[in-house]
Amino acid sequence: MANVLSVISVCGKTGGTTVKLKKLVEESRHNHSVYFALSDSQIVKDFPENKKWFESTNVKVYEGFYGKNIFRYALAINKVIKEQNIDIVHFYFNFENTFAPILKLLNPKVVLIRSVVGYDEPLSILRSLVLKMVLKPVDRIIYVSNYIKKLYEHDYPVLKEKNSEVIYNSAIHISDKISDVASRKSLVSVSGLCKRKNLAVLVNAIGKVVHDHKIDCKLYILGDGPSRSELEVLIQKLKIEENVILLGYSTAVTEYLNKCSIYVHPADTEGFGIAITEAMYMKCPTIVSNAGALPELTEEGVNGFIVDPYNADQWASKIVHLLENEEVRIKMGNASHERALKLFPMESFINNHDALYEKV
Repeated sequence: MANVLSVISVCGKTGGTTVKLKKLVEESRHNHSVYFALSDSQIVKDFPENKKWFESTNVKVYEGFYGKNIFRYALAINKVIKEQNIDIVHFYFNFENTFAPILKLLNPKVVLIRSVVGYDEPLSILRSLVLKMVLKPVDRIIYVSNYIKKLYEHDYPVLKEKNSEVIYNSAIHISDKISDVASRKSLVSVSGLCKRKNLAVLVNAIGKVVHDHKIDCKLYILGDGPSRSELEVLIQKLKIEENVILLGYSTAVTEYLNKCSIYVHPADTEGFGIAITEAMYMKCPTIVSNAGALPELTEEGVNGFIVDPYNADQWASKIVHLLENEEVRIKMGNASHERALKLFPMESFINNHDALYEKV
């Protein structure tokens, strides 16, 4: 049994990585401690409440608020390593990965693991060089999808020399009380409102469904972000204020998915897409972009459709096809559920991590 210290720079009830980590450390067969290295002022402000949510009787939680001072973080984490006889240190994001060279120097026998959990915007030349340097002492890499593995190994060739594996994310916001698929009416998308989520094409598609195909439907978008005002203007321009509802951040993801007839995800870059696996578990057929890791999640023509991320006509066509064909919608929804159970269960996520901890 290994003593594992996870080091992470975020903490929140709605963040997929934090929620997965909580499940992992609570249900793993190894001994776990968690160190929150928090530099963002808003995350620090919210931490007391989030710490209460995260803490568990069998998991020791540590925290540090040292801004960008990587040396203070590294020394504090080194102290935890000594106190808890840590065998493995597991990083999740680039910020905490910067501690790796110091920790490896102080603890050469400790195994360092890095999970690459999503897509990063292109880094500056300087930050890219720093990341290449701090990845070198890492012993093992976990990728969240084959797409992310290919992307990062292209950008950081040093990673090709590392032992690595792909461990898919699992659905989080789900319930076993799944509603009757035939009775569902709405479309749902769970997404940040930002450029790479490509939501304008979806809004345009709904405009075509409503005005060209004369189908009165509702799309609920759960999430927020810098593109909100731009989307609101587009919604008003297309006169579909009653058809596209921007809900902002919501803790009611499961409830909306349980009312969802079709799940739509138009992102043109996506490292994984947890919300898609959640929709699949809740028996939603999915329409996703032919981009990023999304084709790894949806099987074309079986549990949904894969379409051109920028072609609003294609999106509208597939939405109309599913809205008008209840039998197909139900069949694909059931196929989604079976695929989610097979490929993305939380049990597999935890067991795969446990197996890796034992291996290293």
